[in-house]
Amino acid sequence: MHSITLALPTVDCIFKGLFSEVIDLLADLICSFEDWPVGHIKKLTYANTEYAKKRKDGKSCRMDLVADLQTGERVIIEVQSGQQIYYRKKALYYAALAYTGPLDKNANYSTLKKVISIHILNFNKSRGILHPKCVTFGWR
Repeated sequence: MHSITLALPTVDCIFKGLFSEVIDLLADLICSFEDWPVGHIKKLTYANTEYAKKRKDGKSCRMDLVADLQTGERVIIEVQSGQQIYYRKKALYYAALAYTGPLDKNANYSTLKKVISIHILNFNKSRGILHPKCVTFGWR
């Protein structure tokens, strides 16, 4: 019998390949995290995943997937396999960038839309130990 090695969906490039090609698959994933019924998302468009640094000596970032919903809400999805001690702070930084990024100079703050930040971790976040099952956390 031959053995087949499958690629793990928690590897960034595999995850992006799966969910950036099939828009319905991404919509279903978001619905499952938000406890929305399948079909709740009527329109989803992929958005730019790169955020340029705001200062000359600032930090830029590239998120795994960013999508805008028909409601104006922005969804960011990050997959992390390797343990990072400050991952919660990184997650909050990414969400803050996604929240404030679309605000124009003369815009009213009331125009800011909700950001849904989904993080799929393949390690135990409390002990930094790799864990065979995906763990998620979030703020509501």
